[in-house]
Amino acid sequence: KVNLPAVVEPKGPGGQITTWCQSVGLLLKSGVTVSSAIELSWQQTENGPFKRDLDLVLSQLMCGRRLSDAMVSYGDWFPLSLIQAVRAGEESGQLAEVLLRWSKSEEARVRLKGKVIGSLVYPGCVFVTTAATFSFLLTAVVPKLVTIFSSHGGTLPWLTSSLIKISSFVFSPIFLILVCLGLAAAIVFVKSKKGYEACLRLALRLPVVGAVWRSYLISNFCQYLSLFLAGGMALPKAISLCGQVSGNPIMSSCAKRAHAEVNVGRSLVTALQQTSFFPDDVLSLISTGAETDNLNSVLDQAAASHKNLVEMGTSTAVSFIEPTVIAMMGLAVATLVIAIYLPILRLTAIVVQ
Repeated sequence: KVNLPAVVEPKGPGGQITTWCQSVGLLLKSGVTVSSAIELSWQQTENGPFKRDLDLVLSQLMCGRRLSDAMVSYGDWFPLSLIQAVRAGEESGQLAEVLLRWSKSEEARVRLKGKVIGSLVYPGCVFVTTAATFSFLLTAVVPKLVTIFSSHGGTLPWLTSSLIKISSFVFSPIFLILVCLGLAAAIVFVKSKKGYEACLRLALRLPVVGAVWRSYLISNFCQYLSLFLAGGMALPKAISLCGQVSGNPIMSSCAKRAHAEVNVGRSLVTALQQTSFFPDDVLSLISTGAETDNLNSVLDQAAASHKNLVEMGTSTAVSFIEPTVIAMMGLAVATLVIAIYLPILRLTAIVVQ
């Protein structure tokens, strides 16, 4: 008897698909056929769009199609990396192992992505709250104060008048039009192929952020390469697919170059070295794995190592971003408070006289 985890409705492409892969992998490992495993996992799935599409996949299996071919028609649920891994597992007879490895690596990737996003929530909330407070004081409090001060014939302090001029410009129609035009131009640039690649290359050059981003890409590449090779896929094809499933033009370009190098007979280490993207520690590990015929295990180690680097880099970045954002916001609010109190003090002196 196999205890299967309940497969809940996925929250979008790949949401809880890892649980489904784990269920099917465990069933296959227990000795049931592919169609029986899919049918049993279908019974464990909650009602919804995914269950309906899984039923159609099962129907195609009953008609004699392979699982990977049936999954292609429902790419919204099954990502390219999973489809290609399943195809490799079918060809090598290691489908159960491939599904379990894919679910494990995908869970680690999603968990890491969640940590990165979650670590940026607090600085973002601080920035939005402070910006909203700043805008309210500039638009609602300062103008009333200026009106009262002017009615008594006083002259505004330099700091207050400067802030008023800045706020008047920021909230003017001309500035808003310029901002909208700038945002539109930026969106068009980023959506273009060259613009998107330029932004990614710029991100890789940023301090801390660039190192974290590079480690994240390397970790994913090593995970997928290990997965495809474990499924029995040939090395050139595995490298090519790693670039396709990365979703990143820079990594895709590196994979294409490495694929070309391997195709002409060069080793994996030499091919990756030619891309100038992979660090020496990864190349050294891969070289050792190739020499000892233990490449899959070494690739998993490299992926885990760089995943740790991503987590540590993220913690470092957040520990720097949080106090920086708080200090900048505190300075901005302090400046605004001083700008408000200066005319009040001067107005008090005028009234006393």
